Amino acid sequence: MQTNHFYCLNEENVHLIPDSKRIWSNYLGSENYASVILNNGKGFSYSGSTGLGAFIKTHQEDEELTGKCIYIRDCETNDFWSNTRSPVCKPLEQIKNRCEHHSGYTIIDTEYDEIQSKTCYLIPRNKNFEIVHLQLINKSM
Repeated sequence: MQTNHFYCLNEENVHLIPDSKRIWSNYLGSENYASVILNNGKGFSYSGSTGLGAFIKTHQEDEELTGKCIYIRDCETNDFWSNTRSPVCKPLEQIKNRCEHHSGYTIIDTEYDEIQSKTCYLIPRNKNFEIVHLQLINKSM
């Protein structure tokens, strides 16, 4: 199975990362604000950016990085997970996770126990804030 590949979508190079053990990051940024997000959901944001978006392969250890994750809990069972691979790290047999690094935004798609979460992380051009859009879909209904 091919784990990482690039493809062209609307004249944009997209890096698709399904369940990869390799760490890839996407640099999202405007002139004054930036965010780095990894395919496992870890990352950080900061002001004073000098770049305008790039995705790179990184070999750095990510244990010290904070997360860009959202915790999800089933109120009936008290089971919980996150919209990203980390920090909960459910067994790969139980959870499906896919990351798409695009130019200027990242989409992380996760499915666990028939609940799908789609999260888009982006920084609008010339803005000093990050948008995180989460969509939850109950596939058991």
